[in-house]
Amino acid sequence: MSTSVLPQHPQARDFPMLPSTPPDSLRITIQDTPKGPVVELTGYLDLATTPMLKAACTEVLRGSADQRMAADLEHVSFCDCTGLNTLLHIHRLAQKGDGWLRLCGAGATFHKVLRITGLAPMLRCYASAADAFNDVAPSRHAGSRP
Repeated sequence: MSTSVLPQHPQARDFPMLPSTPPDSLRITIQDTPKGPVVELTGYLDLATTPMLKAACTEVLRGSADQRMAADLEHVSFCDCTGLNTLLHIHRLAQKGDGWLRLCGAGATFHKVLRITGLAPMLRCYASAADAFNDVAPSRHAGSRP
């Protein structure tokens, strides 16, 4: 008697808001996909919301065997320097475990900011999370600091 294995669908869970996060400012949904975790962000990345982003991504990295994850920025409507610095911090945290944080779904303005700040080689952007996980090349600047 043979048993068939059904394909696994991504599991999604909302990361709970921290008490210090302003209501309706940032929503974080974590998608557990077959290729790896995708952190979907909706709202603002700023001084008030980055502690929540750090907490969520630290939790994801703790549960990730290969320390690799993607952050979907398609629904981020604002990102200040604190948000950008937090994404860089999370990427460096992942690098300590030979992993990475890759961005996807970012708009043209976000791409421009990454180029202007010199962070584009480290915070690599892709059209989709699948593209981010399919690029198996190691980061060109794996241990560098801006």
